[in-house]
Amino acid sequence: MAALPALAQDGSISAERIREHTRFLSLDLLEGRGVGQRGGDIATEYIAAQFALAGAQPAGGNGSYFQKVPLVGLRPRRTRSFRPRLGARAWTSAGSRISWG
Repeated sequence: MAALPALAQDGSISAERIREHTRFLSLDLLEGRGVGQRGGDIATEYIAAQFALAGAQPAGGNGSYFQKVPLVGLRPRRTRSFRPRLGARAWTSAGSRISWG
């Protein structure tokens, strides 16, 4: 990560600088960057630091780069079986027809 501070030293935009930011933000270290999770917090702090290094003025609450936004998280229910609707038809890879109902 020694190269990261060098990214903000000059204000020019280049494909290489974008590639380096993208490379960091896509690292497995960030654990998927889920809202309210450690990886997401690291990503938001990184982006805020890049804004500060670029000279952008904070516009969030309490002089920060962050704005409070209510979020809703959903977790899909895990299902252990597949039940097609009645009357549905499908075919196997060998071409045999399968019918339900």
